[in-house]
Amino acid sequence: MRERLKRLRRYLAGGVVLAAMAWAGVAVADADDKLKQDCSFGTPAIAVPACNTLLASGKLSAADRAWFYYGRGNAYREQKDTAQALADYSRAMEASPKDGRFPHARGRVYQDKGDLDRAIVEYTTAIALDGEQVAYYQDRGAAYQIQRKFERAIADYDQVVRLKPKLFAGWNNRGSAYLRLGKYVNAIADFDAAIKLDARQAYPLYARGYAKQKSGDSAGANADMAAAAKLMPTIASAFEVWLKD
Repeated sequence: MRERLKRLRRYLAGGVVLAAMAWAGVAVADADDKLKQDCSFGTPAIAVPACNTLLASGKLSAADRAWFYYGRGNAYREQKDTAQALADYSRAMEASPKDGRFPHARGRVYQDKGDLDRAIVEYTTAIALDGEQVAYYQDRGAAYQIQRKFERAIADYDQVVRLKPKLFAGWNNRGSAYLRLGKYVNAIADFDAAIKLDARQAYPLYARGYAKQKSGDSAGANADMAAAAKLMPTIASAFEVWLKD
């Protein structure tokens, strides 16, 4: 009888230890998940130490290492520490060279710095790796547009519209590029589409009015410009600044 009681005590004690080990495993998993969330989505003050901890945690898969560098790079970019951001995005690219997100991220840093040529090179690399991502074309198109390379910008916005036809920015930006080229019929069509997607924006209304004015449709121009002014009373002066830019 006493031997049976001893065995029962050992069994119960073992069960407690196993249960404690199981709960410890859950706690570790929860802690890891919290660090990953913080690294990916935390403010810079939270993300940088979380990513540091994960990167120092030992053997990581290439995909995990790339993602944690990417998360830390995003935090550095938000802090406007472009050198550290570029370094981390480069490390992410080394760990996962076929992922277009990392050269795209480098491109955004270069665009932040005003180095549009380098930004375009990075965006082009991203597109070569994954030609189905809207943001890559959108950002390269915007860089081309700033450089006043409007035909190239339009070609990229064509892809934006193809990939995501309900994205306001694709139609609006392509309309702006057409407007710069004096292709008013094309611009009006694109602004029509942009306004259907979001009628609360003053810019496409006023820009469409300007294109109509240039096309000889004074009544249509006046109606659009008046509607735009109701949404944004300073739109006329803002548009004039944009035209001169």
